Amino acid sequence: MNTEKKVGFITITKKDIIVVLSIIGIACIAFIVYLLIRFFNYRKAVKLFEDGEYLKAYEAFDALKEYKDSSEKIAEIKELLLQNATVGSNVYFGYYYIGDEKDNEKKGDILWKVLEIKDGKALLITTQNVYYSMWGQYDSYDKMPFWEDSMLRNYLNGNFYLNAFSDEERAKIVETVVKPDEDTRSDMFADALGKYDRPKENETVDKVFVLSISEAMKYFPTDESRKSSPTYYTVRCNKYMEPGLFHTTDLIHDECYSWWLRNKIDTKYEEHFNCYVTATGNIMRANSGNHAVRPVIWITLDD
Repeated sequence: MNTEKKVGFITITKKDIIVVLSIIGIACIAFIVYLLIRFFNYRKAVKLFEDGEYLKAYEAFDALKEYKDSSEKIAEIKELLLQNATVGSNVYFGYYYIGDEKDNEKKGDILWKVLEIKDGKALLITTQNVYYSMWGQYDSYDKMPFWEDSMLRNYLNGNFYLNAFSDEERAKIVETVVKPDEDTRSDMFADALGKYDRPKENETVDKVFVLSISEAMKYFPTDESRKSSPTYYTVRCNKYMEPGLFHTTDLIHDECYSWWLRNKIDTKYEEHFNCYVTATGNIMRANSGNHAVRPVIWITLDD
């Protein structure tokens, strides 16, 4: 028999009560399952941390957000990665836009690859392209400014430097004398380029810079190793700066983006072109005004 109870203008039946209790029961079970999953994921993250699998542990703790001491563990992992840095290893340093499908300007820790360690310092390059930028103001591609006068240099040592690093992190970044690359007439351009006296390019002193041709070839000796994927934020910057532009495989290919180098190269027509790494890992002279950016820094490893 279906009993009824009237509450105000609403009639509640026994069936209604059973439905409500069932919903509450399901919600409670779902919440308990959610808590158990987080607990076991936390235990997994702790195990990875104890086993020295710091990068995997970082990802596991990061997925847990503020659960228990996940934030403290992440900070500890970042410090341990720096303390144990070796050539070829990855470290977290700085905090910048990464974006995702829900938030274009979501921020996250920046992951870097260690290129060199020398005299208590480490040379780092971002593992991904973290921004999309034009080189500078110019009338034509053959008249692009040198690194010294580029908008990219101004951005990296201004906006990026000030916004991507804390005061403590900025204190660790070393001012670097950035010299013009001797590799301006490389054999890779022998068929297209001639030789002549190019205008003198000045040294600069920078906190943040980009690689030269010879540095890119030294630290990334193969085309495959020079390929670099973009952050979601970089993709959004690209679409904002160049809406509807058709991209060749030089610029975007298999989820990889082309990225800037700081060289000027010379042609037999007495013109100057900037260089970049293509999306397929080749090194070419610029035939596009915009490319992605992989910042480079020297930091001190000593406390």
